[in-house]
Amino acid sequence: MEQLTGAVLAGGESRRMGANKALLTIGGEALVERLIAVLSEETDRMLLVTNQPDQFSFLRTEKVIDRYPGCGPLAGLDAAFSAVSGGWVFLSSCDLPFPDLRVVRALIEKADTGNGQAVVPEIHGVKHPLFALYHYSLQAKVEKKLADGEHRMTGLLEETQVTYLNAEFFRNLGMTDEDISKAFYNMNRPEDYQWAKNQ
Repeated sequence: MEQLTGAVLAGGESRRMGANKALLTIGGEALVERLIAVLSEETDRMLLVTNQPDQFSFLRTEKVIDRYPGCGPLAGLDAAFSAVSGGWVFLSSCDLPFPDLRVVRALIEKADTGNGQAVVPEIHGVKHPLFALYHYSLQAKVEKKLADGEHRMTGLLEETQVTYLNAEFFRNLGMTDEDISKAFYNMNRPEDYQWAKNQ
């Protein structure tokens, strides 16, 4: 496979949570650490996209700053692209408490054998663009969208050759429905965090 870079997005304001989601802990480990540990298993390089690098000084992971601050995950993908010169970026939000290495490997394998520009899980009709793979060939399109004031990840997907992986695909890997639900569970509110801590 071409060079594969992992990029964890930790630039959001976490308004609904009321605390920095990336720094919340599960089992004594910050979410951002859990994600970096899983993605590092398969990536050649890891990036943390954040506009507050001082908050993550305890991490040795390379930090990258948004070029379009306040413009959401699409700006995070742009920041990751700005730090690489080619290949694929595995983009992940920071609020997934149960990242599953089986999912990571499956997406990478699809990217390696397919001819699209993105590999995105779509579970029960819900797309998960923030635990997905994007090819560097999208860099100019991402930058233009941001320059034009377009901040939606879905807007990018609508204009991109995407391979979508559904729940049945992951079941065929031996994952149960519970495995799949947990792998794509993301936390936005305090009650979501409480549920994750109780698992």
